This record gives sequence, C-alpha cells and structure tokens, in this order.
Amino acid sequence: MPDTVRGIQDVVQISAGKDFSMALLADSTVWMWGRNNSGQLGNNSTSQSNVPVQVIGLSQVVEISAGDAHSLAKTADGSIWAWGNGALGVLGSGSSANSLVPIEIIPFCGAPTNFEETNLSDFKIFPNPSDGRVNIQVENFLSKGQIFVHNTLGQEVLNSSINSPSLDLDLSHLNKGIYLISMNLNGGTHQSKLVLN
Repeated sequence: MPDTVRGIQDVVQISAGKDFSMALLADSTVWMWGRNNSGQLGNNSTSQSNVPVQVIGLSQVVEISAGDAHSLAKTADGSIWAWGNGALGVLGSGSSANSLVPIEIIPFCGAPTNFEETNLSDFKIFPNPSDGRVNIQVENFLSKGQIFVHNTLGQEVLNSSINSPSLDLDLSHLNKGIYLISMNLNGGTHQSKLVLN
C-alpha cells in the first residue's frame, strides 16, 4: 500500500533510480533516500537511508534525474552536477571514479553545458563506447580534413589528418572517460562524444 514520504514537502519534481529516489523541493534543494552503495544520495556517505537526506552543496536546483546508480541536477545558471557511481564516465569527470558529493560536469572545450552532438548521418564512430580503438566512417567524403580529440578539460589529446572515408584511431593510451571528437571536413565542423571504458 502506498505511504507518504515523511520529512519533505512542497515537492516539484521526483525521479527514481535503482533502489533509490530523489525529490526536488520548491526551495530548490534536493532530498534523497534509499540505496547508497556508490554515493548516489550525495550526502558524503555510502550508508543507506530510509528517510530523506539533503544532498550536500547544491542550491538553486531547477531539474533532477536519477540514473541506475548515479544522480544528476541542473542549477539555475545552467550548470550540471553529478554524483554516485562513475562507471563508464557517466559523471562527466573524465574518470570512472565514484563521487559521494555532487561534482560539476566540466563542459567540453569551453562549450556550453547544453552541448549537442552534430546530427550528421555520414559521420559515425565505432564502437562507442570503446576500449580505445575506434573507426571513424565518413560516407560523403569530399576532401581531406582534420580531426581533433579533446578531453573534458578542453585539452587537445589528438590532432590528425583524415585523408579517406575511413580512419582508424588508437586512443588506448588515454584515460577512461568522455572525449569530444571534432572533425573539420567537407566545409563544416562536426562533433560527437566518445566514451572510453
């Protein structure tokens, strides 16, 4: 039978992860309860909580979302915060480490946090996520171009020419995390995210 969640009121948004829940209140604070084995409750602990606990260090939150074992929040200034299980780089920190408190996701290369990948059907990266060896396919290849790979701190980690419709890259020397692939090709710049695991 449904029961009332005690200790919180004026809830404006809820989200549920795997065995944990989160609520955004009208005062822009975030409260969470349930499983906490990876720090997904954001209270600097890994102890489960049967009652709501406030997420540490967040204010002016306007949107929340729960993942499998991680949590996300967007604040009024447009910044994105993540905490919990960092597997596969889901926290956007450039590593796969867990975080027990919210950390701000650093935008790609100074790009806005609402970065969207180019919707370009002829620019494909396989596999993605990858263990470090990727193939880039350009179906409508017209002329040679340049490819750049940046980490989440905006640092260029690779710069290479692309002279054919297919390019194999070995990025296995890079740390696990999220990278931005940029291609200057066919008179335009095209971007896509790449996850290394």
